[in-house]
Amino acid sequence: MATASSIRAGVAYVELTVDNTLLMRGLKQAQEKLKAFSATVSSWGRSLAKVSAFAIEPPALSAHTFSEAASAMTRVRGITGATPDKMAARQAWKRLLESFPLPPLRGLAWRAGLAAP
Repeated sequence: MATASSIRAGVAYVELTVDNTLLMRGLKQAQEKLKAFSATVSSWGRSLAKVSAFAIEPPALSAHTFSEAASAMTRVRGITGATPDKMAARQAWKRLLESFPLPPLRGLAWRAGLAAP
């Protein structure tokens, strides 16, 4: 049996080291893959933004043109006192007179204010 004089007390140190080079290499590869994926998704987003801009432009322009045409027609009706029926009849006459190739009839339509010279 051990006696008190045979036991020596002291301090023990344990040092552990870890080789994490494989972990760091794997994390770097994952980082590179994630950056490549985010660049691809970002490219898709830019492409979709361009396509949506082109898709929205025609309806926006047609809405603007329609609103301007409607306001112009309202001004014409206000100035001339024309009703929608009178405006439709005027348009019909304009189309009829412009359909004739003869210059005298086109001149008549122009003098009546129904056609361009």
